[in-house]
Amino acid sequence: MSHRQADEHWEQFKRSVIEDAQSLPGWCTPARAALLMDTIVDHSLRTCVEVGVFGGSSCVPIAEALRYQGHGVVHAVDAWQLDVALAAFVPNGPDWQWWSALDLDSVHAEFCALIDRRALQLHCRVVRMESHDAAARFADGTIDFVHFDGAHHDAQFLDDIQCFWPKIRDGGYILVNDAHWHCMQRGLVFLGERTRVAAQPADAPYRLLIKDGERECRTAQVTATAALVADMDSRPTTSGVYWWRPHTGVNFGDELSKVIVERLAGVRLSWSPPSLSARRSLLFALGSILNLARDGDVVWGSGFRDAPSPEQRSLMAAVDVRAVRGPMTRDLLLSMGIDCPAVYGDPALLLPRLYPDLPAPPRTRDYVVIPNCGEIDFFHGYHHVVSPMGPWRDITRAIRESALVVSSSLHGLVVADAYGIPARWLRMTNREPLFKYQDYYAATGRPQAVFAASVGEALDMGGEAPARIDLEPLVRSFPGLPA
Repeated sequence: MSHRQADEHWEQFKRSVIEDAQSLPGWCTPARAALLMDTIVDHSLRTCVEVGVFGGSSCVPIAEALRYQGHGVVHAVDAWQLDVALAAFVPNGPDWQWWSALDLDSVHAEFCALIDRRALQLHCRVVRMESHDAAARFADGTIDFVHFDGAHHDAQFLDDIQCFWPKIRDGGYILVNDAHWHCMQRGLVFLGERTRVAAQPADAPYRLLIKDGERECRTAQVTATAALVADMDSRPTTSGVYWWRPHTGVNFGDELSKVIVERLAGVRLSWSPPSLSARRSLLFALGSILNLARDGDVVWGSGFRDAPSPEQRSLMAAVDVRAVRGPMTRDLLLSMGIDCPAVYGDPALLLPRLYPDLPAPPRTRDYVVIPNCGEIDFFHGYHHVVSPMGPWRDITRAIRESALVVSSSLHGLVVADAYGIPARWLRMTNREPLFKYQDYYAATGRPQAVFAASVGEALDMGGEAPARIDLEPLVRSFPGLPA
């Protein structure tokens, strides 16, 4: 418990402010007001901005928290202008009609009078202008906290964020209201690539984030890469990559090999079979497919399914290894006399970097079960099951919608780790060898990972510890396509 939480005087003060604020025009709930106040006082924030003030139901709690701690100012940014407000709504729709009936000049005047009555002038500065004009008043990196509760419109919300973004210091706080609204998603994708979550209360329509400079730098690198391949559809198709394909359908984890390599290489790929007697060299990226590599092939991120046979060893003595899935695969290669750098990681961990434009869905599932493709028949009748034999975008979305991923599919676990979703390894049959799972977990800092023997046990155990791996060596080691 923090010192602030133990301070009964603060708790009484906060309750009083929140109770008073409920009578003010606006839509701030007591829980959101409490989070705003606690965030400011817990972290001693000074320079704060609220975008979208209206009558002050959330701005007043912010200003009162600043007064309580004895320092800081909230800049209350709102145009209080009818054409600006109406731009967020469908003409003549219910919201448009409600707002068009308001006298926003009077709302502004009443808010200013409210600040005077509460003697908050030292801690609240009223800024009646649009966001881009207000943001220009601040030097870069000077804002500690922004509460976004303004335009609920896709383009306007994204514009609000982008004009204030450089003004927020690294480590600064951002609270977004109504984060569950569809019209907020483009802005939330922008923030999701550049922040980490500080608080996302269950069932609450708001999200507290922290600006993360390191993550923003990584996003910038990925965006630059993505720009190089933005015209992918117009590029010629080439072969040169092998990934495993079942007899019918696709297995999403193996299909990710195509998805990842296409984005990095800037080409469109067609599948290349591994068994031709006279064939060009192939790239082996994702999957437990290394047993099928042959002399001259290039390895980047794949691994063994189990120990290779003597015949397989004799056919792959001259593979070119740039990175492997994990240290157990590396140890096997070294024992075969094959040079292998200590560069680890399943390339599917790069999905958020390489596809930053994927929409971030809301968490609508308590859990999802993803079987290994060879175990689907075992899961008939189970609840929450998503087959891995489908489009990778659909399965990735199902994973991101879930509070917990229970998976015997290795790439169900990998994609969950990529997006920071808690996941538990499930092992209900012996159809898949342990090697590939242990290899992956060893590479991600969890050599003692424990599997669950049933879905119920997995739910009781919850997620494994988060993955710990530096992916920069994996990115730098990407070899391109074999000649």
